[in-house]
Amino acid sequence: MNDFQQQYELWDQFLEIWPRDRLRTMTLDEYSQAGSKDSFTYWIESRLDKMGSIWGGSAFKFGVFSRKDTEDKKSDSKLSYSDSHGWLASLGETSDEAFEKVRGYIAQVADLAAEGNLDGIEAFTHLGEVLKWKIAFHYQDRQAPVIVDIFKPAPLAVLVGGTTSQGMAALQKATLAKRPENLGILEFGHQVWEAWSQKNLNIWKLSHGNPPNFTDPERQHYLEAQLAVMHRDTGKYQGNKFAEAPVGTLFFLCHGNSPQRIGQLTSEAMPCEKGEGWLQRSYRVLKPAQRTDRYTANSKAWSPQGNSTFWQVGAHDLPEFESTFLRPYFDTDLAELAALAGEPIEEANGGALVVAPASSSAPPASLTARDPVAACINRIYYGPPGTGKTYTMTRLLERFYGKPDQEKQGDNDAQRYVFVTFHQSYGYEEFVEGLRPVLANNTEAGEVAYEIRPGAFKELCCRARKSPDQRFAIVIDEINRGNISKIFGELITLIEADKRDPLDGSPPPVEVILAYSGEKFSVPANVDIIGTMNTADRSLALLDTALRRRFDFVPLMPDTRAEKDPNDANSAPLAALAVTTDAGRINVRQLLERINERIEALYDRDHCIGHAYLTALADVEDGPARFKALADIFRNRIVPLLEEYFFEDWRKIRLVLGDNQKPDLATQFIAESDAHEQDLTTLFGNDHGLDSYATKRRYSLQEAAFSIPAAYIGIYKISA
Repeated sequence: MNDFQQQYELWDQFLEIWPRDRLRTMTLDEYSQAGSKDSFTYWIESRLDKMGSIWGGSAFKFGVFSRKDTEDKKSDSKLSYSDSHGWLASLGETSDEAFEKVRGYIAQVADLAAEGNLDGIEAFTHLGEVLKWKIAFHYQDRQAPVIVDIFKPAPLAVLVGGTTSQGMAALQKATLAKRPENLGILEFGHQVWEAWSQKNLNIWKLSHGNPPNFTDPERQHYLEAQLAVMHRDTGKYQGNKFAEAPVGTLFFLCHGNSPQRIGQLTSEAMPCEKGEGWLQRSYRVLKPAQRTDRYTANSKAWSPQGNSTFWQVGAHDLPEFESTFLRPYFDTDLAELAALAGEPIEEANGGALVVAPASSSAPPASLTARDPVAACINRIYYGPPGTGKTYTMTRLLERFYGKPDQEKQGDNDAQRYVFVTFHQSYGYEEFVEGLRPVLANNTEAGEVAYEIRPGAFKELCCRARKSPDQRFAIVIDEINRGNISKIFGELITLIEADKRDPLDGSPPPVEVILAYSGEKFSVPANVDIIGTMNTADRSLALLDTALRRRFDFVPLMPDTRAEKDPNDANSAPLAALAVTTDAGRINVRQLLERINERIEALYDRDHCIGHAYLTALADVEDGPARFKALADIFRNRIVPLLEEYFFEDWRKIRLVLGDNQKPDLATQFIAESDAHEQDLTTLFGNDHGLDSYATKRRYSLQEAAFSIPAAYIGIYKISA
């Protein structure tokens, strides 16, 4: 059974489970239920993903969805949350109200699809574009299909020679008119996508602008020398992008508004004789311009008229780029340009043959490692606060991935890691790729320009491919605070060791098509993923199962050992640490050990107090200064942390600090007292009817105890 037969069978299975007449009666749990692989949304997004992917982005694309996370989220004017669901605020006050509307919308789209009413689907605005066309595709008459499983206009526009402004209905009709009579709709869709992949070029505009930026003699010199020149500090990240663009990158060169030639970079960036900060890159000429008159078709950022220096032609603009620029000015099209770009090129500064990427649907050709790449590390350090997670990670990074100051010195051992922190709002756009607003002067009034920009992880992977013999790492602090499905998206599978690109010249075991750029992407084997997790914030048992299966977990617990490990200079940091006072020596190690024993008994080991809270005492001169530092730590850090842990249950805090065993009231951090009859009468009058033994006991924080050495000694050493 071939792949297409399997897909047709899966399509049949979907329609058997979710026939059109069931849509109007399905329940909210049947529509979306966290963890379920049988819900309607799981089928549409995941199980049917080979028939037109809609992966990526927010779950709000479904209108209403079952929440997997349990964190409290506040609703706003656009997004609403309950403990169990999230939904678009415009759909209603409750998740049930929102779902009632969404269910009706889905049924309407399915009915329009069954009727073959593409114009009706086009005009239907209550569902997102990609979602409604995905649903329509699966509910159309398969014997007489009218929709191909591609739900973005650019690939269809390129196939039929149209423009994206025609709209999906017109483009679908024109596309289906090209389907051979005996070719199945899935097979035809595959052909359409392959044709798009050949034409989906990653091509940039480069401008050698008018004087005074470049004189005419300078421009002529750079033409003859086949050098692309740009200043490294050019704004809007353009200088960085020019410097980092891989060898093989396509660009067209213009002088002001005048097209000159189409080239392909053949060298890395290097200093230019033009002056301080200027960079140059060699290129080969693919096509000289047939016309060099002023381009006037539009003034978008990628056009010769646009106010930019190095700018990518967006995928959605490729049809217009081909019809208004390539054909009239260069007498070529996207397909021919893709073929020319795919020919081997000789890298100018190294003499090595490189097969240049023909399109953005494939990643830049990566170098191969001299030796097999060591197994990647997917690791999470977890433990209570103050146990040295950050310190341990910093030592690991400096040992294996370079020190931060080396990058500025230009060393080959320069910093090879990035540091990010997950939080509730962190998403796919920051981590993988997404649209970013761009400050462009050539947009019309009221318009905002956007560009696809790589996120931290994708950017690191691209750097790692260029240096396959070195290791790189992304460090994720507070990894448990992020919505893993939202952040990693389709990449969650790719991070597994056996799914990585081995960097040995063989194809990666698994690749995905990224949601925004449409690029093929895999994770190289020389990228490690290291996370930290504070167990006091969230139990390990509640961690996303996607992470639990793909990461090693290394516990870092409070180190209260009495003796150092001779093989580890950083072990037992509190051994022999004491505070000398007039009342005796305070054994810091025993003090913390006893506190943590009590916390574990009353709460759990995930909420112990780390040794790092007290290690700084070793840097303070023993005596009054060290005792003052200890008092400050207890007053400002440890006691407030205990308040947070025990939700101001002062009785338990007293037990942790041993106050219940201290005979001297003055040495108790938390004083306990009864509500005596006199106090009750003062508060409530004579006829209050309250039993003094049934009223709550009173607790008060004694500030003076922080200055008494015996208060600390009494935590671990009980008086006779």
